[in-house]
Amino acid sequence: MSYWKLRNADSLLDCFRIPKSRHAYNEFLALQEEFALLQPMVEDSKDNWTYIWGHHSYTSNRFY
Repeated sequence: MSYWKLRNADSLLDCFRIPKSRHAYNEFLALQEEFALLQPMVEDSKDNWTYIWGHHSYTSNRFY
């Protein structure tokens, strides 16, 4: 399941199988808390990728 699909679901609980074990339900509650902390998605925003060397553009020289 994708992040986008989870964020746009009517109910997060509907994305998972029921019944759940107690441990699985506790993990679900933790996931629900993490989602509440995330910023809302902006539909027209573009991803911003930065490589580990700190630049936005790829060059093989910097990669190696």
